Amino acid sequence: NNCSDNEMFGILLINYCDNNTISDNTASNNGVVLDGNGICLENHCYNNNISGNIVRNKGISQITGIELSSSCSDNTISGNTSEYIGGGIYFNFTSATIVNNIISGNYAESYGAGIYCAYQSSPDITDCEITDCGDGGIICNYGSNAHISSCQITNNESKQGGGIAAEDSSSITVTDCIITGNYAPVAGGVF
Repeated sequence: NNCSDNEMFGILLINYCDNNTISDNTASNNGVVLDGNGICLENHCYNNNISGNIVRNKGISQITGIELSSSCSDNTISGNTSEYIGGGIYFNFTSATIVNNIISGNYAESYGAGIYCAYQSSPDITDCEITDCGDGGIICNYGSNAHISSCQITNNESKQGGGIAAEDSSSITVTDCIITGNYAPVAGGVF
């Protein structure tokens, strides 16, 4: 178990992050931070199990479970919790590609429990399973443009757009996806 009370990352993995298990860690900070990521994966992220991690913060401006800035394939990202946004994966000003990932059972108290795309991010999300996430399967915000293809987006829930939501000048392109069993008081599937 790792614990971080600094102003940035609980775990920072630079360059290639392949064939690892990152589990049951807690990153916390009680101050005001601009970035307070629990896990930051830069460059390539392949065949990892990222599960059971918790990011805690009070008085934050931006915090996430896992921030990704490049390619990510064949990973299992499950059971992670963020007390703010992006419980599973968070894209911030990036155009990363994720392929063949299982993103399940993640939770975010505000939104984007599975995947949160923000600040003009343009991720390509392909062949992923995004399931059972509490507060949104995929949320795009602040001018982001996600391309989602051949994904299964099931059994997620949110305040609006339980499966997928695009807000604040964001857009989504969805091709050949299965979007079913999602729940929200406003637009359970896509908002």
